[in-house]
Amino acid sequence: MHLAVSLRVVPVRQSMTPILPVFQLDLLRALAAGLGLVEYADKSCGAVTRTEVRELLMLLCASLDAGNAEHAVLRGHQAGMLSSEDPLPVTFGKAALS
Repeated sequence: MHLAVSLRVVPVRQSMTPILPVFQLDLLRALAAGLGLVEYADKSCGAVTRTEVRELLMLLCASLDAGNAEHAVLRGHQAGMLSSEDPLPVTFGKAALS
């Protein structure tokens, strides 16, 4: 979805911007970068488990009123949380622990 928005294949209407906790925003950026949940958990070096990442996705979807990961990425673009011009920094949950 992020690539489709970046290439302007999918139009994006701006919506209200919810405030996401650091972990949720980090996961959103990872999803936009094309990472899967298992890959995100594995790259976190123990910061979050695979189970916690699945729970985090459920919280992210609830925060963005999204039905799944792809929809969350679209909603993130609509809310202005993701930019197609900037690189998407992903800390794999480590920043939230410091």
